[in-house]
Amino acid sequence: MNGSPAVTVRGSWIAVLAATAIVASSLMLVALCSERSSRARVGRV
Repeated sequence: MNGSPAVTVRGSWIAVLAATAIVASSLMLVALCSERSSRARVGRV
């Protein structure tokens, strides 16, 4: 059972899901920060 394709596929899927979650969370943080800054600018004006 050494190096069975099923384990490799599962590992790659986990890596893809982890990368997608990291990218999605980072995009959410950037969107929240930009939204807060834009709101602050509007409030100042």
